[in-house]
Amino acid sequence: MVGAASVEQIRRLEQLTLSTAPALAETTIDGWRVRASATDTRRANSATCLDASSVPLVTTIAAIEQWFDAHHQAKVFRMTAQLSTPGMDELLAARGYQRRLDTLLMTRSLRDRGDHNPSPVGELEVLSLEAGLALLHTLTQLEVTKAAAELRRQQRWQGAQRLLALRLNLETAVDRLRCLKVRI
Repeated sequence: MVGAASVEQIRRLEQLTLSTAPALAETTIDGWRVRASATDTRRANSATCLDASSVPLVTTIAAIEQWFDAHHQAKVFRMTAQLSTPGMDELLAARGYQRRLDTLLMTRSLRDRGDHNPSPVGELEVLSLEAGLALLHTLTQLEVTKAAAELRRQQRWQGAQRLLALRLNLETAVDRLRCLKVRI
């Protein structure tokens, strides 16, 4: 995608990213996908605004909070500026919520890479679901109970999936970091 994305493209990308993180429990509340999984994956444990609210926003937020409470889930609201109702940030702040994380979603075709040279930083390796999740859990030091829930969550995935690992050439990666540090 070159340039600014349309609202429909953004909605579609949000839906695709949600589908990459299956939830153990899920519902729709007034244009929001609300999800819980008892893991550390934000997409699988949050409310994501996909459509404009049809009732007062405070009513929708209260219903989402009640759903989270019923599922013993921390309350996390994921918002995209183009899809969220105006004033949403202020309304959530007034209810005691704090902005924690900003995410930048970038896209690029994997088919039309242009150059066919391998990355000078490392090689991409395809992993099995079990090996990929084991590596992820080790890297993130995920608790055993959350790791079991994460495996159940990933097994709900519908369709093909690939877990990838980038085997780094650390010398090249460190050289690139030094270069970036100098340019900052």
